[in-house]
Amino acid sequence: MTESKHARPYMPASFIAAADRPVPARGIGLATDTAPGVITLKGQPDDAAFLSAVSGVMGLEPPRAPRTLAYGRQRALLWVAPDEWWILTHRNEAHELTAQLQVATAACFAQVIDQSSAYTGYWLDGHERMTVMRHLTDFNVEAMPTQSGAGIMLARTRVMMVHPGIACLLVLVGRSNAQWLRRQIAQAAGPYGLFEHQS
Repeated sequence: MTESKHARPYMPASFIAAADRPVPARGIGLATDTAPGVITLKGQPDDAAFLSAVSGVMGLEPPRAPRTLAYGRQRALLWVAPDEWWILTHRNEAHELTAQLQVATAACFAQVIDQSSAYTGYWLDGHERMTVMRHLTDFNVEAMPTQSGAGIMLARTRVMMVHPGIACLLVLVGRSNAQWLRRQIAQAAGPYGLFEHQS
């Protein structure tokens, strides 16, 4: 038996695809995204030219509040540091988007790098997803606001944890640690049941 995820705010199609998968009524669901689009953006948050350049390409300015996630034009902007953001998008558009941002911010004190090949994404859903997280981290994932993200240690592995505003979590981890982290998640989920979503 499955349940539908709650209504969700506007979000990138990659998030919608994960949201549309059936949720296990018990245990935890796991879907692997082997090709997430991840772009790192750095710049001065008080530079009007930089903010305007990014907004012209993205359709929204980089969020200024710590750990917040903003959506626009099938993409998301995640605050990582006062002068750094992660852009979450489709892998197949990351290269072109990076080039557009590099051109737009060329006259600014800024940096744009396509990091997509460096990451694997894990989507976690199901009623026990927070229980499993408690086994793997001291960070209070349950206290994360919706549409937020934070760099945390999960199973002694550095990850970016994203709460996209729907009944699931997205974990972005470096490829070199991806298989190890997946084993840790599967082991922690064992007593509750692990359901593998088809990607």
